Amino acid sequence: FRYARLTCCSATNRVSVGQRMAFNPKRNQECKIDLLLSKVWESGITGQQAIDKMKDILKGKGKFPLAEDFAPPEWVDAIFLRFFIGFKKNPAAAAEAFSDMLDWRAKNNIQAIRAQLLAGMTPEQVCQLSVVHFFSNGGRNLVSSI
Repeated sequence: FRYARLTCCSATNRVSVGQRMAFNPKRNQECKIDLLLSKVWESGITGQQAIDKMKDILKGKGKFPLAEDFAPPEWVDAIFLRFFIGFKKNPAAAAEAFSDMLDWRAKNNIQAIRAQLLAGMTPEQVCQLSVVHFFSNGGRNLVSSI
């Protein structure tokens, strides 16, 4: 398979499959969380305002504040910002997708799996996970799941 080389910051760089990103010496500066939170986006709001709006929408649904074991506290704003950027900088759409993600995590018991992995369980010991092998057969890419 051929995969695109992507950078850490989808906020400033757009790439489609098959393209390679040009080196951007300012990427480390452009991707800093404080800069992204203060940036005024195309929708006319800053990243922080978008996150606050998403949190208000989630509070209305009873899904905020988040559980303490969801993610480290310093990651939460970055996760919200990732959803905001990924859903066309629309706080309502991003909050809906975030809510769906929380529902999916609860339905699939992700926190319990995460706790087991952090306690030393290997991924193969989790019954919902399988090992996927990629191999090539005469130029044809094949996928095998165990």
